[in-house]
Amino acid sequence: MSIKLHALALGLGLAFGATGAMAQVSATIEQRGEDNTSYITQDSVQNTRAGITVEGSWGNNATINQVNVSNSQAWVSQSASGGDVVINQGGAAGGSWNNTQHRNLTASVTQHWGWGNEAEITQLGRDATATVNQSGSWNTVAINQNATGRNGGNLVATVTQFLSYGSDAEIIQSGRNLTAHISQQGWNNEATIRQTGSRPSGYTASITQWGDRNVASITQR
Repeated sequence: MSIKLHALALGLGLAFGATGAMAQVSATIEQRGEDNTSYITQDSVQNTRAGITVEGSWGNNATINQVNVSNSQAWVSQSASGGDVVINQGGAAGGSWNNTQHRNLTASVTQHWGWGNEAEITQLGRDATATVNQSGSWNTVAINQNATGRNGGNLVATVTQFLSYGSDAEIIQSGRNLTAHISQQGWNNEATIRQTGSRPSGYTASITQWGDRNVASITQR
């Protein structure tokens, strides 16, 4: 009897342990109106998901901080003007690196319409993807991906600015196997891509612009 009970307890322990290992940490915020502010912070947890949805007409700000995480997703969707989005994802600045932490990171920002919106994504880790889609004028995008840890790399960043006037987009990447693309449609827009990393490293960068008086710059070294 004691042997059977011990085996049952062991089986239950393994089952619950496996469930705990696969558990997901999730947080979502939804706001409607003007001049709203929202924050989500997830620290030192794995398999994280964070999402913020904001609908309004002016001045909404959203921030997601996912620190010391892996297998993590973060997204923000805004429909307004004058909004700010900040997503920080991966390892802590100056923190330790290894092959299992700070990897499989996905961040996306969609600012559906408006003007004067800002989106900033910072990812410290490997196997990271960042995507920003904006519609409107005088918008700004900054994506910074850093994978300088051991075997760090596989970074992908994509920015699309549609029906835009006077907007700026910048992608900065450091690591191995880097891919960056900026697409702008409109006038007086500026696009910049900078890629650096340790050799051997593969770089792919492209900028596509439709319209007049646009400026494009790519630097790889």
